[in-house]
This record gives sequence, C-alpha cells and structure tokens, in this order.
Amino acid sequence: MLPVMMNLRKNGLRIEMDYAGGALKKQMGLSDKLGARHTLIIGENEMKSGKAILRNMLTKEQQEPPIDSLEKTLRFLVNP
Repeated sequence: MLPVMMNLRKNGLRIEMDYAGGALKKQMGLSDKLGARHTLIIGENEMKSGKAILRNMLTKEQQEPPIDSLEKTLRFLVNP
C-alpha cells in the first residue's frame, strides 16, 4: 500500500493516509473531515485482487479501478 501511495505523491497527486488504522467507518469520517471529494481504499484484499476501491464522498458511489492505473484514474478526476 505504501509504495502505491508514494508513487501517486511522486506524480503530483495529494494523498493522505491513515497510519493508525482502525475501523473503516472512522477512516471515512476522517475523509469527510478533511473535505475529500474522493477516498481511495486499498487494504489487504484490494492488494490481492489488484483493484482499489474509489469512493465518491458526495454521491457515495464506488468504482474499482485497477491499482496499476490509479494515477491515470485519479488525474481524470482532478482534470476531467
């Protein structure tokens, strides 16, 4: 997970990470508090499947982009 985050940051994307862990509901609350428009969820299951969960925090819709194409997916959200 950390290499994925570091690569996205290296390519100019603003990425925050919850290092404390804990319940997903609490982490979603932190995303809301930070004013995030989208939240990227990458846990053990996502690493195994090769797909992240990308959640739109306004509509609550989710999609599952491949981890290896996250930069392209996230850049599209920033600059459609």
